This record gives sequence, structure tokens and C-alpha cells, in this order.
Amino acid sequence: MAMEAQQMKGNSQQGRKLGQGGGKTAESSKIAMRSSIKTIGPKVIEALWILEAASSHGQMSEVEEEDELLGKPKSIWDNFDIAKLSNAGYKLDYVIPTKKGDVAEIKLEDIKAEILYWGNTVVCYMLGAHPHFQVIQGYIQRLWGKHGIDKVAMLRNGVIVVRFETVIGKQEVLQEGIYHFDNKLFIVKEWTQELEFTKEELETVPIWIKFPGLDFKYWSRVGLSKIGSLIGKPMMVDHNTEARNGLNFAHILVEVELGAQLPDVVKFTNEKGKLIEQPM
Repeated sequence: MAMEAQQMKGNSQQGRKLGQGGGKTAESSKIAMRSSIKTIGPKVIEALWILEAASSHGQMSEVEEEDELLGKPKSIWDNFDIAKLSNAGYKLDYVIPTKKGDVAEIKLEDIKAEILYWGNTVVCYMLGAHPHFQVIQGYIQRLWGKHGIDKVAMLRNGVIVVRFETVIGKQEVLQEGIYHFDNKLFIVKEWTQELEFTKEELETVPIWIKFPGLDFKYWSRVGLSKIGSLIGKPMMVDHNTEARNGLNFAHILVEVELGAQLPDVVKFTNEKGKLIEQPM
């Protein structure tokens, strides 16, 4: 054992000297140390592995030299192999703050991949106390499973995020109208990057409005937008209205504040200046 330890010590010293001489000689030293495994007993193989790692730690690659020039903090974990962690995801990089006071600046291009990923998403909110996540998840799967749900998640404030596999699935859900869960209004809104996940922001609801007997000459995009704006924020028309099928009524989706009193009649003047009273 004494001879084995002496041989191991000599190989490690030689490896450190060669490691300081350059990449090729350092690699040769590693090969030499690996070959010594045949003669060194199994009890000291682990120690040999540690010494080999130490010899390679003395080398500095071009990336490490660049990091040093950029002022990247040094850490004993710089060379840690994240593949050894069972729950490891993608690796992060150190980015020097560009603003004074250590303020990070996130640009649109930094998050555009996430915005694109969540483009097929709706957010849902229930008035009053919300049930356990498993209960609401089961309800959503039964209600919208046919539209191709990718994932369902609940945020801390009770907001439900539902991502669909396709844009079509999301649009079909938005066009189906008003939803209720246990006699409570279940608010469904399209996710956008401007949406803030606060109760105040979510306390509006999209509702479908019918305009029975509305003359089809007013079914233009601008015409219906102006009429819908008398009620709330117009969002879209349904397929039949767009295709001009079934001309008995126009059907538009309007976002209104919860608790708002909807009028029974909206008024507008037509192209001749005549006042039109349109029932809802």
C-alpha cells in the first residue's frame, strides 16, 4: 500500500506540472494517471479521481479567461455538472446588469419565446371562494377536453391558467359564451402579455349580445364595433355573423364590467341621420 500511495503521489505531482504547461500536455498527464489505475488498488481510486480533477482545475479555458475579464464572479460551482441532479432543467448564465443600481433590463426579445408559448392560453376566475384545484381542474377537463388542453395551473390568487394545444382550441372556448360553475359565474378571458393577474383586472366578463332584427347593412366591422361600444368593449363577431348566415340577428362578443346594468335598447343614427333604436 505504501508503494501504491507513493506512485499515486508521483503521478499527481507530474499531472499538476503538466497541467500548467498547456492543454495537450495536461491531457497526456490525465491519460498517464488513468493508466495507473491498473496498478493502484481500488481503495485509492477515488483519491486519484479527486487529484485528477484538481489538476484540471488549474487550467483556464478561453471562456473562463473571458469571464474573468468581464468580471464574472468566481465560484466553486462553475464546473458543476447539472446532469447529476435528477430535477435539473436548462442551465442559466450570468449576465452583468446594464443599469445602475444593479437593475436588470429585460427586453421584449428576451421573453418573446415565452409570449409565443403562452399565446394559446385563457385565464379564468371565479367570483367568491374558489374550490380546490383538483375540483376545478376536473371541471375544466370535462368542459374543454375536446378542444385539446395542454396544461391547467392555478396561481396563488385563485386565477386559473389553461393552455391549449392550438389557437383554434382557445378560440372555440372563447366563442362558446358564458360559463358557470356551481351557480357561480366562471370568467374566461384571453391571455395577453399586457394582462395583469389581479382581481381588479379580471373583474370584467365577455358576454354574447344579440341584436335581433338589426338591418344587415349595419353588419360591417366598423358598424358593429360602434354599436357594440355603446355596451362595453367589443371583441369579435360569431361565425354566422361574419359569414352573413341567418340574417335574423347579429351576434357579437362584448367585454363588460361585472355588475354593470346592460341597456335594453341602444341608439345610433344611420347614414341618413335617422335615429335608430335597436333592442338587445
